[in-house]
Amino acid sequence: MSTTESTFDIELRRIKSLSDFDLEYDKLQPEFENLTKLAATLAGTEISVINLIDSYTQWSVSHFGMAIIQMPREESVCNYTIQQKDYMEISRLDKDERFMEMGFVTGENGLRYYLGLPLTTNSGSRIGTLCVVDKDEKHLSKEKIDQLKIIAKEIVERLQLKKELNDAIQTQNKIVHDIRGPLNGIIGLTELALNEETSPEETLEFMHMIREAGANMQELTDDILNETVNSLDQDNYFTPSTFAKRLEALYAPQARYKNVKIGFHYNKKIEGFQFARKKLLQIAGNLISNAIKFTESGGEVLVNLNIDTQSPEQKLLIEVKDSGTGITFERLEELRSGTQISANGTDGEKGFGLGLNLVFDLVHSLNGTMSISSELGEGTSIKVVIPRK
Repeated sequence: MSTTESTFDIELRRIKSLSDFDLEYDKLQPEFENLTKLAATLAGTEISVINLIDSYTQWSVSHFGMAIIQMPREESVCNYTIQQKDYMEISRLDKDERFMEMGFVTGENGLRYYLGLPLTTNSGSRIGTLCVVDKDEKHLSKEKIDQLKIIAKEIVERLQLKKELNDAIQTQNKIVHDIRGPLNGIIGLTELALNEETSPEETLEFMHMIREAGANMQELTDDILNETVNSLDQDNYFTPSTFAKRLEALYAPQARYKNVKIGFHYNKKIEGFQFARKKLLQIAGNLISNAIKFTESGGEVLVNLNIDTQSPEQKLLIEVKDSGTGITFERLEELRSGTQISANGTDGEKGFGLGLNLVFDLVHSLNGTMSISSELGEGTSIKVVIPRK
């Protein structure tokens, strides 16, 4: 890490590292529940949670002892843990000025003890935490903390393996797709040749063999797809309706928390279309979180999904509109030029200035485009266009 790297650059690199895992946060509980239970057992605490922290939100992807889904990152203890290399232990949350007024301390849960360990990738990015929490004051021995560090390392390794598997599937899918195109061409050409009555007998026999071989290879690639990719279609592909439902499940709670009405709409005529889910949740999710952040209580956020069927690439269209505060001309120009900016939300939510920067990078990596239109006091509309793959 460069000694001249700014805090902004470090944080942007961190959330990009998390985005590379391309996770569906609310589907990870079954994969990690044994580790969270083990962590609580080792620590002797009532609660254990695995948290991943993106631009706006702390996602509790696996939990034991307390059902937690998400919370604004600025309200979380773990947001402080990821800012340091080693663990953070707080014996009395109710005595710590940073947290003593938080609902999880003053409310019915009345939490007192916290110990969090950063989940650190091989590149050094701290993408989240493993934390153990209790209603009673505690202090863990070095031996116990070292054991929890082993669990934290195992969590990161499992996430890395999950990413490698997903990358392999994507690569295999692309290879098969690339093979099928030339094969279709070969078969088509041989069929044309076979229709030529003047072709010599030996040429016809040879072309017969090519066509048969091509057809067999195409059947083989279809089998590969059916056996190793199609069985995972639900995890790797979206239809417009499944995409809308996933976004609603993940981000409707944020809107309700702030009393913002949110709607998800898609063109039902395109329901038969499928598109690769890679990076789409991160792109749309950051846009939705940003829209909620800058929309006042009682306002509205609308998410529209469509596919440009007139385009040869059948591009996926994502639009996120809000009735929020809008963006000044100066800030709009800064966004369009990629200048780093940050602003607080309508309820004083801390502005980390990262979400839209990340979206720009993700959209660009998919050969897509992103446009922003806004007027101060009139809300904002952000449109993303991505070639369907």
